[in-house]
Amino acid sequence: MQEYLAAGGQIDCDAPDLVFHVCNGVIVAFPADLVGEALAIRGHSSSVDHVIDIGSCLGVTAILAAPQIGVGNVLCIESDERLHKVIERNFQLNELKPPRLLDCVISHRSGKTNAFKTSGAPWSNHLSDLNHVPGPSRDVLSIQDLPYGSGATLMVIDIEGADLRAFEAGVPKGVTKIILETHPARYDRRGFAKIFTELSNAGFEYISEGSRGELVCFERFSPS
Repeated sequence: MQEYLAAGGQIDCDAPDLVFHVCNGVIVAFPADLVGEALAIRGHSSSVDHVIDIGSCLGVTAILAAPQIGVGNVLCIESDERLHKVIERNFQLNELKPPRLLDCVISHRSGKTNAFKTSGAPWSNHLSDLNHVPGPSRDVLSIQDLPYGSGATLMVIDIEGADLRAFEAGVPKGVTKIILETHPARYDRRGFAKIFTELSNAGFEYISEGSRGELVCFERFSPS
């Protein structure tokens, strides 16, 4: 049995017992908030050509997708550079080559921001409001400007509230499925309605397969 060196002393985790185990290629213990994403990625990644994991954090979701579609077809996007070596290490422990990694913040349009807030618990990093003390300038990419390969793409998104505006400019045609971790603590029911409306306008419909709790799955059945 192998261990994911999730924190490895490099990150001031709020959960010091954050250790993952994998046996025969199957993760058998990890935080409860990743259970939904893990189950959903197993159910959906086999029907696409590429997976873009936005807000990769520890790389668990991407690791589950890689054996099904090939690690070269997985793109991890993680804005906290402290986690990049963690992701690569976790891939290695699962006998996978390191994935493609993109260091940027995701928002509704590309550019720069100094409002990205990091914390000791990396899964709570987020774009902050105007009251946030400005930090270092960071690259920002919109969903429209991400690098896409040919064929169908599954997009897994966990970006702590930035999803509220992420779909304002639509969704590229190659994206056929979306697994979205919603954040009711960061927006109200009008925010949920906004997200669902924008995805509906792009041709996506809610699907129950893989959806559970705050995790919502969508599939594109018609062009936008």
